[in-house]
Amino acid sequence: MLDEITRRLAEALGENSGLGKTLKVDFGGDGKIFIDAASIPNRVNNDDLPADCTVNITLENFKLLAKGKLNPAIA
Repeated sequence: MLDEITRRLAEALGENSGLGKTLKVDFGGDGKIFIDAASIPNRVNNDDLPADCTVNITLENFKLLAKGKLNPAIA
């Protein structure tokens, strides 16, 4: 499941998302996704590297957010 999410995020970001920063999504024991949008081409992988911003969320809640079934303000 994490590999699929990582692949889809990489496809969605493309080579230059314009973000210009790094982001880590930390799913706890389920793994991490590291987005390096500071370099071009952007890179997305499952490395646990320092990031400009880290979002801690359960994998289940992330899936609900992606489907539009969880309000990010409430989460």
